[in-house]
Amino acid sequence: VIETPYIERLGTEAGPIARWMLKGRWRKRLMRTIYALWSGWRLKQSSYDESGEKDFWQAGKSVAGIDEIKPTAEIIQELVAAARRA
Repeated sequence: VIETPYIERLGTEAGPIARWMLKGRWRKRLMRTIYALWSGWRLKQSSYDESGEKDFWQAGKSVAGIDEIKPTAEIIQELVAAARRA
């Protein structure tokens, strides 16, 4: 998950009750179900949020190929320049 102010406020670690539930065989199933339902509800709510403040940005396996961090504007400029050359 890409670190945004919303993610910093929300946190990425499980709380004490969730950690306890994830240790038990049957409690783990229940906690994962709760997580799935909760994430589905938040996904639906974030689709109504036009500001994009509560969006989750997740990086995939291709992140391993990143060598440097650039501002988005610079990347867009490079893509536009490459498209014009093509």
